[in-house]
Amino acid sequence: MGGYEFRRQVPLHTFILDFVCFETRLIVEVDGFQHAQCARDLARDALLWAKGFRTIRFWNETW
Repeated sequence: MGGYEFRRQVPLHTFILDFVCFETRLIVEVDGFQHAQCARDLARDALLWAKGFRTIRFWNETW
């Protein structure tokens, strides 16, 4: 990943992050459909955004 270290299942504040790179302050979430437009996730992302983190999400849809 370009020399960056990602950690898996990391506790941060009251959340568990799927993957995080502290050097770039990037959070990667792999979520199921139950997280689509979830108010709790939106609030979580806003709080982490305010602390300088950016979140990208990938949906693990099953066909």
